[in-house]
Amino acid sequence: MWGVYDIPRYVLLTRQAEAGAWLFDNRLQGPQHNLFLLYTPYLLLGHGLGWTGLSALALMEVARWIAFAAALAAGWLFVRSALAPGRRALGYFCAVLAGGLGFLFLSHPDTPFGPVSALDVTGPSFTLMNSLNMAPHVALAVAGLALYGWGLLAAAEGRRRGWWGALGLAAVASFHAFVVPAALLAGGIFFLWRARRRELFVMLALSSLLSIPFGLYLLSLSATYYVRWRQDFAELENLPSILVSRALLWPFIVIGAVSAIRAPERRPGPALALCWAGCALAFDLFPPFASTELHRTVEGSALAYGVLAAEGLAAVALRWRLYLVGAALISPLLQSALLLAAGPYDREAFLPVEYYRVAARLDREHVTRCVLGADLTMMWVSAFSGTCDAQTDITKLPGIFEALRSGNPAAALPQPDDLVVWGPFERPNGPPPALREVARDGSTLILSP
Repeated sequence: MWGVYDIPRYVLLTRQAEAGAWLFDNRLQGPQHNLFLLYTPYLLLGHGLGWTGLSALALMEVARWIAFAAALAAGWLFVRSALAPGRRALGYFCAVLAGGLGFLFLSHPDTPFGPVSALDVTGPSFTLMNSLNMAPHVALAVAGLALYGWGLLAAAEGRRRGWWGALGLAAVASFHAFVVPAALLAGGIFFLWRARRRELFVMLALSSLLSIPFGLYLLSLSATYYVRWRQDFAELENLPSILVSRALLWPFIVIGAVSAIRAPERRPGPALALCWAGCALAFDLFPPFASTELHRTVEGSALAYGVLAAEGLAAVALRWRLYLVGAALISPLLQSALLLAAGPYDREAFLPVEYYRVAARLDREHVTRCVLGADLTMMWVSAFSGTCDAQTDITKLPGIFEALRSGNPAAALPQPDDLVVWGPFERPNGPPPALREVARDGSTLILSP
């Protein structure tokens, strides 16, 4: 699964929920820490399936397969509502699998507008299939947004059942609240442009009332819980990357967009898809947001692009359409090959076996003290073992390593009973600190004050 740095956080949340917690207890912040609501899917997972006795990591895999089916089903519900018969399968394919030419730019060449990244190969929010390979909550976000889009279309046709779509956006807001502004903006533009109906107005009002409070709550946490808004990968979803990674579909997306504008009497689906894709793209490229976590507003927008592309592809002769569909499969097939062939050579994706053995030892001995070390050490050793269930703040690591080499290394530890793992990831920081050796596995040490 993608998300090397994030998966352990979700494992720890699930484990805390298994133990009965409804609020995340971030012990690694030190004695004066706060409890808060975070990533609701994993809280519900731990409470709902904790009775099975499965480990938190195994529960996450179960949840991923449930989320996989939910995203595919909800995605089909939206596409089926948005497109006329005869175009639905094509639109669904474009949303789930269709890639571009990103495999030609895996070396990330620089351009005046930023480096080119193969999002159709690596971007977890770029197609539905990439989202399904990510942590479960990403697929659930796609499902919730698809349900919201279906609700907008149903309400636009005067059907009150569309109001249920407001629950989809509210569910997504409980763990990815940063998608809410773009989603509500898209719905508002669709209402003013194409469907000024009472049912749609009520749908948007319900969506706002149910989802905005989650966003305000998460904003209120910024003073007490460190959130790393700037991400290295955020800057990769720039204009050249987006153009390259949907290169095969862009001409047909444009045709579909023009058709949605010029033929307002047709089905409202392409019009909503244009509003959704346009708002997601605007938030993704808007300079204040482009280099932050808010770039994830593109989540689920593959459905909108698929609908628009199907409108354009429908005008192409069947033979040439088949050629285009075959070419669009190159990127996802290459992605699968890369994950299998190149994965073992990615230092950030695989831990040395010594760390697994250390985690197994701590788990057998029922150690509950917190583990410190390099960022991957802290997160994965804690996730695999039963040690401190907490989210690490990796921004504090340089200072901690510097203090560990001082004359009083015990004073560098956030809590007096913390453990320090010193292995291959920690060696570049120098020799082991002057702490008591508790255990050893190969060249990896477990140290204690």
